[in-house]
Amino acid sequence: RRMGVPDAVVGVWVGAFLAIMGYWIIKFMDGRGWRFAGRNALVLALSVATIGFAYVGTVTYSPCLYFGFIRIDPLLLGTLIGAALFIMTEKLYEQDAFIVKFEAKVLSCAKGKKGFDIILDRTAFYPEGGGQPYDTGRLETGGTFDKVKVLEVHSRDGEIVHTCNHPLEPGAEIIGVIDWDRRFDLMQQHSGEHIVSGLAHSLWGCENVGFHLGAEVVTIDFDRPLTEKQFATLEETANWHLWQVNLPVNITYPSPEELEHIRYRSKKALTGPVRIVEFPGADCCACCG
Repeated sequence: RRMGVPDAVVGVWVGAFLAIMGYWIIKFMDGRGWRFAGRNALVLALSVATIGFAYVGTVTYSPCLYFGFIRIDPLLLGTLIGAALFIMTEKLYEQDAFIVKFEAKVLSCAKGKKGFDIILDRTAFYPEGGGQPYDTGRLETGGTFDKVKVLEVHSRDGEIVHTCNHPLEPGAEIIGVIDWDRRFDLMQQHSGEHIVSGLAHSLWGCENVGFHLGAEVVTIDFDRPLTEKQFATLEETANWHLWQVNLPVNITYPSPEELEHIRYRSKKALTGPVRIVEFPGADCCACCG
């Protein structure tokens, strides 16, 4: 504000920051299994509501007329817009990888290069990224059962965009259905990549510098070559882990203090909350998918 930036713009920045704060509080709670009905909405609402303290302190509440009927302070309006922009799409796939069907509302629909780009208020469709392919499936609504196919899913400017073969009206309520066979196959491949990469790291210090999940083949890039004997050992050890250890995967969001005492793989230095995926006895890695 001291630099002459309009209050509404400052509010957008503040709103986005507060929404991010609430989002990471939710991730922290997820890591500890703290869940209850309405939790996400409550945490985000409380985070954004903290802007109210500014009006108790140095900011004077000065409502202006917007759109001919809304009287609200520019800073507060910007805060609400910034928060809404950030939390536009609730990412259900981060909460539960086994969600197959979910309810959502269409926020927008526009003609794209490969079909119709649809944004929902919440989604369980995983977008392409980090070497992982996107989910496919369908969006069901009145009169369009099995008609609106989800062809591709991408993350663009913080929003999850579903490229579909048929348009939907904004405001329409839909039921999203994941192609479970494809999703589960990719989950198994990704889990296998973790086990192989983690064992190669513990056995020979190999660093995973990239991987790609394909329809038929998974490729893993290590920073050093392996001999045929090492490959045989890696295969035998990975199979032994699957058949003999067979423990559940642990997903946590440890605090910075806890993270200092955890030995985990990571391709780069990380800041902020870190999602740790552990395959007991095989791998412990920072992973976003």
